This record gives sequence, structure tokens and C-alpha cells, in this order.
Amino acid sequence: MNEREGFPALPESQGHWLWLLILGMGLILFGVIELGYVAVMEFFAVVVLGPLLIASGILQILLAFFARRFRQAPLHLAASALDMAVGFLVITHPHNTEADLILVLAAFLLIGGIGRILSSLFLRFRAWGWLLAAGVVAVGLGLVVWKEGHFHGLSLVLACVAVDFISHGVSWVALSQIVRTRPPSS
Repeated sequence: MNEREGFPALPESQGHWLWLLILGMGLILFGVIELGYVAVMEFFAVVVLGPLLIASGILQILLAFFARRFRQAPLHLAASALDMAVGFLVITHPHNTEADLILVLAAFLLIGGIGRILSSLFLRFRAWGWLLAAGVVAVGLGLVVWKEGHFHGLSLVLACVAVDFISHGVSWVALSQIVRTRPPSS
């Protein structure tokens, strides 16, 4: 697959494909675990969801350091700040009502999805379609949580967050495989 005229090269070097794969597989694993234990997760949202979001934020910070172009680092840092802020709020305010947590997680999904969509459209690397799809999924899930979360409870919300982790993980795995298999730039 050749680079299209006028599009920048992939954001990560071929040597970093394994880190992208690990990030993607980790997000998929977290999402599958969360999806498999939605009923249990409802009781342990503070214990599990907060640390998972903080871990995701830390991985985004690491990706910012691996970014080869200056314009990519702020996007990773913004995603990291969002993940870590929501994770911190979930951990530090366990006494808040379910409705507050639902609203925060709806905002997390909507803002994260919009960020992925904008990143995919502005960076336009070869795997931009995967990130765009993950962003569209996140926005759709955020809308579902915002509109239906109060009626269906935290189980629906946590299932939506799990699906978001999985879709975002798939986009990173796809990017890692494109980076791994692309020929060195000349």
C-alpha cells in the first residue's frame, strides 16, 4: 500500500509497531474483561474503571513521547488528560450518585470520540479510517449513554465503555500492523 500524494507519513516509525500493538491489545483485553464482568463491574467501578482510565492515560503520555511530529504529541496528551481526569474523578468521588457517573462517562465517550475523529481527519495517516471508525463508535456510545444511561443504569454505561475500549484497541492494533508491514520511507 503506497502513501497517497499529499498525505503525511504514518505518525509512528516502523520500529514502534510493537508498542502500538501492545496498546491496542491492552485496550481490547481491558474492554473484554469489563464486558465479561459488567455485573461485577457495577460494584467495582471505582476500584477497576478509575485505574483502567488512568492506565490508558499513562499509555497515551508514552505515545506522546514516541510521536515523531510535534502536531501529534498534543493530541496524545489531550487524550491522556481526559482519560486521567475521568479516572481520577471516578476514584476520588465514589460517593457520587450513579447519575453523576453516567454523565461523566457520557462526556468521556463523546469528547474522546470527537478527539479521535478530529485526529483521524487532520493527521490522515494510512490507518486514519480505523481511528475515524473508533471515534464514530465512541460518539455513538456516548450518545447512547447520555440518552439511555439513566434509564438502564450503570451496567449499560460500563458495557458501552468496554465496547469503546475494544474499538479503540482494534484501531491501535490495525495501526501497528500497518506500521510493521510498511516499507521504509525513502
